[in-house]
Order: sequence, then C-alpha cells, then structure tokens
Amino acid sequence: MTKILIINPPYLKNYSRPSRSPAVAKSGTLYYPIFLSYLAGYLEKKNYEIKLIDCIAENLEFDDICGIIRSFIPEFIISDSSIPSGKKDSLFLDSVKSAFPSVFCALVGPYPTAYSNEIQNNNFKFDAFILREYEFSAGKLIELKYKTNLKTVYLNDSTGIFKNGTGNPEPANLDEIPFVSSVYKRSLNPKKYFYSAGLYPVVSILSSRGCPFKCSFCNLPHTFFLTAYRRRTVQNLIDEFEFIKRELPDIKEIWIEDDSFNADLNYVKTFCAEKIKANNRLKWTINFNPRVYDEETLSLLRKAGCRLLVIGYESGLNSNLDIINKNCSVKDYLELDKLIAKNKLKVHGCFIIGLPYDAKQNVYETFALSKKLRLDTVQFFPVMLNKNTPLYDLYKNGGWLKTEDSDFYCPDGLHQTNASLPDFSDRDIMATCAEFRKKFYLRTEYFFYKFFSVIFSWGELKRTVKSLIRFAKYLV
Repeated sequence: MTKILIINPPYLKNYSRPSRSPAVAKSGTLYYPIFLSYLAGYLEKKNYEIKLIDCIAENLEFDDICGIIRSFIPEFIISDSSIPSGKKDSLFLDSVKSAFPSVFCALVGPYPTAYSNEIQNNNFKFDAFILREYEFSAGKLIELKYKTNLKTVYLNDSTGIFKNGTGNPEPANLDEIPFVSSVYKRSLNPKKYFYSAGLYPVVSILSSRGCPFKCSFCNLPHTFFLTAYRRRTVQNLIDEFEFIKRELPDIKEIWIEDDSFNADLNYVKTFCAEKIKANNRLKWTINFNPRVYDEETLSLLRKAGCRLLVIGYESGLNSNLDIINKNCSVKDYLELDKLIAKNKLKVHGCFIIGLPYDAKQNVYETFALSKKLRLDTVQFFPVMLNKNTPLYDLYKNGGWLKTEDSDFYCPDGLHQTNASLPDFSDRDIMATCAEFRKKFYLRTEYFFYKFFSVIFSWGELKRTVKSLIRFAKYLV
C-alpha cells in the first residue's frame, strides 16, 4: 500500500499557518490544519496509508520529521505552506528532499498559489508544487505516479525549473470527502488547538467552499478555491455534527470556517431546523456576512445553538466599505446589531486598519463604530494585501504597496502591513491597531460587560481567562 506523509511543517512556535491571516496570534489562537486534514481524509478514502503530522501543534522540528520519515517510509510527502512562511516552508521541503532523495515531495497551499514566481527562481530540489485547492490534483499525482498533466501541478524537470500541464483539475464533491472531524479524531489532538473567541476544546469544519460576494481583499475566494460557491448538503452537515457529538464528546463547540455561512438563507434555515429536530445541542460559531440576513434566520440560529457570529465589519467609513465591495453601510451595521442583540447572539468583530480612505483624522470613525456595536471580542488587523486580489492590484497601481515579496511579516511572526498610504504610513497603521486594541479592551464599560457575561458560564469564563493570559502583554 502506498504510504503518504502529510505535514504542517515546523516554523515559529504557535504559528497558526492555516488561519485566514497566518501569524503567531496575539491571542494564542492556533488553527487546525484544516485543508491538509481534508486531503488526508480524501486520500484515505482512496485506500492509501496516511500519516498526518502537525509540527506546530506538537512542537516538532526537522530532526523529528526525519525520524518519522525513517520509521514510516513514505513514498510521497505533501507539505503545507502559507504566504508569510512560504520561503521557509519551501526551504524545509527542500531539506527533506535532500535528506530523502527517493521520496516524492510536493508543496501545497496559498504560497505556491500566489507566489509561484518565487519558487521558480530558487532552483529547489523538491519535486512539485500544486496551486489552489488540491485534493483532486494530489490524488492524480499519486495515482499516475508523477505523470499527471494538470494546469495546477508544477513538476520539477530536475534542474529546478517547474513546468505545469494543460488539463483542468476537478473540484472535490464536498459530500464525498470524509468528515474532517474523523481525521482529527484519528490523527490530531483537539486539545492542542485553541480559538480565542471559541469555547474550548473546539473543532473547525467547512460546510462550503468559495463565496458569492468576493470582497476585494479576501484571499481564498479570489485565489484558492477552484470554482464558484458550492456547499455540502444539509444532511451531510447534520451527520457530521452527530459524529462529533458521538465520537468527540469532549468538544464544546464547532467552528464552521466557511467564508460566509449565511450566503444562502434557505440553507441556513433548513440546517437550523434539522439540528433542532435532531436534538443536537452542540454550540457552534459561524463567519457571518452582514449583508445577508433576516430576523427569522437570527432567531433560528440562536434556537439551534449558534453561540457566536464572526463578522467582518472592516471599517467605520462608508467610502472604504464601497471600495472593498462590502455592499453595506455603517447604518446597515447598526441595524443588524439591534437584531443580533435582540436574539442574544455574541459577536466577534473584525476591522481592517489601512484601507484606502483611512487617514490619521478619520480612522477614528472605525473605532467609534466598534464601540457602538455590541461586540464580545474584537480584532483590529493592519491591512495585509493578498496577491491576485483586486485590493492588492489597487494598492500596487496606486504606489501604496511597500513590497511585492511574500515574507513581509515581522520576524517574530506577528501581523505586519505591506501597505503605506500617502497620509497614513505603515507605522501609523500598526500604531493605530495597537491603540484601538488597548482602548477597546481597557474600557470600564467593557470590563463590566465581560464580568457579567462570564460569571454564570464556566465555559465562557475558562475561554476568557485562557485568552487573557496570552493576550495581556499586548494591552499594556
């Protein structure tokens, strides 16, 4: 039986490579290697012998991986990458190939998808890299013993030049991929993963891929997914909730990591009704698009055990919302907030500092909005421009892009901006994020809100304390 080793490679301690904005998170958040795990399930279903290793969660280094390779003796190694860590991830896989020249080594993830030019110019020894979502492409690569002819698969011609084929990959049928939670159960330790806004322990899953809205800054819908928005059937999703309740009894919450879970309100309503009917009381969290809702949906979400909505508000300036294709206004946000409060759902709010109309004077409109909204937790991200997105092109054409290199983050893995506006420099952007973060969390009214929200809930108290321990040093 063909053996395949799938690796989330070593890098900085607690580096959350699969996050939407990969980094060493200030909150201590560490995401599951979700796409690698879906790949593991897909290949296991094809009767390959799979070993999935998360070096970040397990604190493994290169020598540890070498020991695993000697013991497992894989024919294929597939290693993940993120954009900020991509150069290091490539060097890691090259070192593996040098140490084990007979093993076929392939790099996957956002880095080769967006920065294949950096790989092409470095004479790497590893055998292949794959663009975009990669279950089908990796499966064909293994099945055809390196002879695949797909556009998304670049094969090393042994001189460091990678050449791709002409055929189109097929997007995976989401119902046919085994539950990612079953891969977690077999291969990972859920207690190693932590979502600062989620109950602990948590698992993350997908119910769809893609997004019909495509905000101009968003990476995955523009660059990573093979086709337009597609989703699992409601019954398939319900079955995974039941699997988690039965097979992972310690899990306190399911985090549905779709770009916009509420893209189709009929789907949301049907799922909620079926979850209530199944008497599945697991708590869950969703990424919620603020432009698509009605009061019936919010009520059903609450009744079906949804605890938290993660909402990208992005800015308190309507001019910014227009230019990033948000199709919402500040007034819309405030109206939605009233309905969310009425239905007693918690909100994690996300804001981007450094959007095109931000300046030292008017950026405070964004902070003012964050205080008006009823937010349980909040993030102020510096703008981080993803290559091949419309917003990246806007900044590049405007001369506001600091660098076109992938590794623009801080050496310690913390978020960093790769933009500098004429009236709002990169230093201003980073300083404003820190200022707003401190001002938001150190408010007296926030302290009292948080005190009364956790005093009667052990799960909320444990989550809040765990986050505070890791996050406190960024508030002083």
